[in-house]
Amino acid sequence: MSKPKKNRWNIWFYSDPHFGHGNVINFCNRPFKDVNEMTEKLIEKYNNKVKENDLTIWVGDCFFYLDNDERKAIMNRLNGRKVLVRGNHDLKNKQMMNIGFEISVDEMIYSISNERVLICHYPFRISRWLHEFYNFRSKICRKFGIKKFWSIDLRFYKRRPKNEGQFLIHGHTHDKVKYKNNTDLLSRFLFKLGFKSFRKRMIHVGVDAWNYEPVSLNKIANIIDEIKENEIKSKN
Repeated sequence: MSKPKKNRWNIWFYSDPHFGHGNVINFCNRPFKDVNEMTEKLIEKYNNKVKENDLTIWVGDCFFYLDNDERKAIMNRLNGRKVLVRGNHDLKNKQMMNIGFEISVDEMIYSISNERVLICHYPFRISRWLHEFYNFRSKICRKFGIKKFWSIDLRFYKRRPKNEGQFLIHGHTHDKVKYKNNTDLLSRFLFKLGFKSFRKRMIHVGVDAWNYEPVSLNKIANIIDEIKENEIKSKN
């Protein structure tokens, strides 16, 4: 008698779809003609990756301008189990669980590739003078119609985790950059001096960086391994 096949399932990460938010199409230069097309394409891309037995860790900012029935309708169309690490546009934990998330928290620790990885909607905290620089840069760029650079809202400064050398999976930025490593000259120099806070161990899982699709756990593990390999090279 043959043994029954074990159910195989995968883990995914997903952030900042902003279902229902028409303005995000313009803000982030998303390739959709309107909010309805965006909703349908996001659902299609999600379900092409995530299967019924899979688990997806959402890293915040799920919905915008939608009531509870509309939120539930979208959740019911999306495959698999879902847990949430809340973002600034999300409701309270109990409300998000009533929509369809199994659990809803503000931060999470997950073991990936022998690392205790922090999962938080927000990227690492940086100095306030850098905040001011980024906001000034964003203001100037937007004046000339350049949408690449976003401002940094100081309201969320205290929600950003401190960089203590750990890996971080985050969303929030709507950036196209998936992750950064320590290959640039400044990071290599500071890393050699022992400044762990300058390690660029952030992995961005927002849909704007990943072709509007979830990111697999295996892909995250490969990125972590790559970053650690580059850190070893930086010491030489």
